[in-house]
Amino acid sequence: SNPKAKAGKLIKDLVPDRNNAGGHDLFAGGRIDLHHLQEAEIDILEIRLSQQFAELLGYKNADWKPLLENS
Repeated sequence: SNPKAKAGKLIKDLVPDRNNAGGHDLFAGGRIDLHHLQEAEIDILEIRLSQQFAELLGYKNADWKPLLENS
């Protein structure tokens, strides 16, 4: 809801291949090819991206919690 969020720039800083990311101030998206990665590598990538996302937003030590519990 922040028109100065610069979501497009944020996603380009987050996605390893800037050609697979884009957006505007409020909306953005990106793509990361996972086909060549093992499950453990994908788990590590998810953690790294979560930490990097938080840092880009100004949170150095984010403590992520799941929205839903695994059943």
